[in-house]
Amino acid sequence: MTALAPYPTSVAEATADGMARYFTVEAHRHTCLGEVEAAAVADAVAFLLRALQTYAPAHADRMARVLWRRLDDAPLGGWALHDLRAYGIDPETVLWSALEAS
Repeated sequence: MTALAPYPTSVAEATADGMARYFTVEAHRHTCLGEVEAAAVADAVAFLLRALQTYAPAHADRMARVLWRRLDDAPLGGWALHDLRAYGIDPETVLWSALEAS
């Protein structure tokens, strides 16, 4: 799959077009495997990157590099905790809700 649309190996390689291509391939791959949620997420990321190219082309590649850093250069849990607090959502409440649902 990576030969069809390789994922950038560094932030310097990250472009909106390249990452949109990668996530489009990933969306279809997940769809073929019946992984509906992963397909939907990959498709949404590809859609947003393409929308940036259309509606904010001057910022699209910079945002792709920000996305690359977020996905590859930082702990995901740390970003989620940071974002939850920024939205005023208690991370412990999310934790207990997840545990109750499982």
